[in-house]
Amino acid sequence: MLKRLLRNHHVILASQSPRRKKILIENGGLEYEKDFFVMHSEFDEKSLDKKSFPTPKDFVIENSRLKALQVFNACKNSKENLIVIGSDSVVVYEEHILEKPVNEMDAVNMLQMLSGNTHRVLSGVSIYIKTGDEEQLVTFAAETTVLFDTLTLDHIKEYIETGEPFDKAGAYGIQDLGAAFVKSIEGDYHTVMGLPYHLLYTNLRRVLSNDNNKY
Repeated sequence: MLKRLLRNHHVILASQSPRRKKILIENGGLEYEKDFFVMHSEFDEKSLDKKSFPTPKDFVIENSRLKALQVFNACKNSKENLIVIGSDSVVVYEEHILEKPVNEMDAVNMLQMLSGNTHRVLSGVSIYIKTGDEEQLVTFAAETTVLFDTLTLDHIKEYIETGEPFDKAGAYGIQDLGAAFVKSIEGDYHTVMGLPYHLLYTNLRRVLSNDNNKY
């Protein structure tokens, strides 16, 4: 499985998101600081103008690529084979791209917007791979549709008081307390968490395995 695919590479997750790290450990079967490491990307996400991209998909892929590229460039001179995984997620409601809330009022506005409505969560992933002298880039994105229950202002304020919304696109976390708001989803659950594991695995298998049936 994933652990075997990555065994010949030094693997870095270019994200400090505990949710993405958790997916690699729990779903990928990887051991932190043995099978993979975490390195914070110095790329400033706010430097990209989301309005300049034709689609939200293009935006999340480019954001993930630049996150991964910064870490890859910092590490690629090592003699080791290297894989750097970058990811970025946004919530899209009626073509409005919702990133992490900047303050409490921003979080209130986001959650009121999502209340009782269907929205999309997009996660873009970029993987820089160095094997010997060869370098390559793999990019992809996944989309999941989420239906929210109707929320009262008291529900929203109570949730915001937990502090949970502030490091999450769209101001909620489906894997934590925010799960109480989610009536249904259509698509990959891990996309909403921030790292679409199925596509991550299938793309790495395609690139790294000479025989896909071997794994």
